[in-house]
Amino acid sequence: KSTNWELYEGLAKDAVKEVLDGNDRTVCAYGGVGSGKTHAMQGRGKIGDAAAVSGGIIHMAVRDVFESLDGEPERFVKVSYVEIFNEEVRDLLADSNSNATLRIADSKVINPKRKEVESFDSLMKVLAEGEKNRNVSGRSSRSHAFISISVSNAPNDGGDAASVSTSDTFTTSGGTYSTAGEAVNVSTLTLVDLAGSEATKTASANKTTLVPVGARHS
Repeated sequence: KSTNWELYEGLAKDAVKEVLDGNDRTVCAYGGVGSGKTHAMQGRGKIGDAAAVSGGIIHMAVRDVFESLDGEPERFVKVSYVEIFNEEVRDLLADSNSNATLRIADSKVINPKRKEVESFDSLMKVLAEGEKNRNVSGRSSRSHAFISISVSNAPNDGGDAASVSTSDTFTTSGGTYSTAGEAVNVSTLTLVDLAGSEATKTASANKTTLVPVGARHS
């Protein structure tokens, strides 16, 4: 029987460190229906309610990102929040329903809305806004949720994230950005809550950390 903190420390924390070092990583909770995947990812209650120490893997990852970036004002963080429900991809941060439907090309979601955030609290506030849209019609337990947190890294610091030069517009799994000044890397942490018991056969190829969640999880 594992707590959320034990799951994070044992399985997900290293993925966060990899992203902060300039690599793209994914953390995916999987298990049968009712196994506690959503609880593992976001803790009890609404996603915006829990503190970093009492929430889920999402809260702990966001806490570690901002603690690591403290004192580095030149680095930015942006977040997107997307769901897949009945084979439709929806942007949970879209300004209106007319802009909510997205498409996928080359295994990437095209142009989700990304919001820049400056702290743990501001990022959780954005996710709380998206969660309200996800809960429409009670479909949250039957949709896949994808939270992508993109972090700019120190110039030319290696890693496998997208590298860009002065004044370029570039695309990563976190989205498209314009820069001015030195070349930078942008790496992305994607946090996934799968509905049901979807297969995870391609995880190793996609640098994904799997978090198995069973009925005894708490």
